[in-house]
Amino acid sequence: MGKRARTEQAKQARAQAILEKAKEMLLTTSYEQIKMADLAKSLGLSNGTLYVYFPSKEALFLQLLWQEFEDRMKCLEQLASLCPLRSFADLQDLILRALDRLMQDRPLFIYLETMRIMVLESSLRGDAFRPERERLKMRLDGWVDQLAAGGVLSRAQLQEIFSTAVALLAGFYLRGRVWCLAGGAAPSPEAMRNDVLTGMRCYLEGYALYLQPQAGELKGV
Repeated sequence: MGKRARTEQAKQARAQAILEKAKEMLLTTSYEQIKMADLAKSLGLSNGTLYVYFPSKEALFLQLLWQEFEDRMKCLEQLASLCPLRSFADLQDLILRALDRLMQDRPLFIYLETMRIMVLESSLRGDAFRPERERLKMRLDGWVDQLAAGGVLSRAQLQEIFSTAVALLAGFYLRGRVWCLAGGAAPSPEAMRNDVLTGMRCYLEGYALYLQPQAGELKGV
C-alpha cells in the first residue's frame, strides 16, 4: 500500500481505499476526532502521499459525501421504478419510504450532509468538485423528471418537497447533536425515525391541502 500507484487504475483504487478507511473511521468516531495523519498511518501511507489524493480533510470527506449521495440516488431511482406515481398518496408513500430507507441504510450521508455547507465546503474553492456536483445534479433532475411525468405534481413542486425532506431530516439530526453537546441524552435511532417520518407526513398532508384550492383537485386526495 505504501508504494506509489503508477497507473490510473491503481490511483483510483488507492483513492477508493482511502475513502473506505475514512468511512470506517467515521462510523466509530466523530469527524472532529479524525486526523489525516492517523488516516495515512492506518493505510501505510506517508502524509504527503495522502495529500496528493486529497488536498485537505474537508475535500476527502466531501468526496465521501458525493459517493454517499450517489448511493442514495440509486435507492431513489429504484423506489421510483417500483412505485409509479398515479396519485398524491403514491407520492407521499414514496417520499416516506425513501426517508425511512435513508435513515436505516445511509447514516453517513445524513451525518456529512448536515455539515456540508458550514464545514466541508467552507474552506474549498467555489469550483471544487464541479464535475461531481454537475453529475449528481443531472441524476437528481432525471429522477424529478421521472416523477413529474406522472402528472401528479410539477417539477418545481417535487423539488420543493425533496428539499424540505432533506432539511427536515438534517434539522432533527442536528437537534440530537445539540442535546448531546448540552449534556443531554441523544434520542434513540427509533425515536428520531418516528419524529422525522411523523414530521414529513404532517408536511405532506398540509401540502396536499394547500394545493387543493389552487388546482381545483388533486389526484388521490
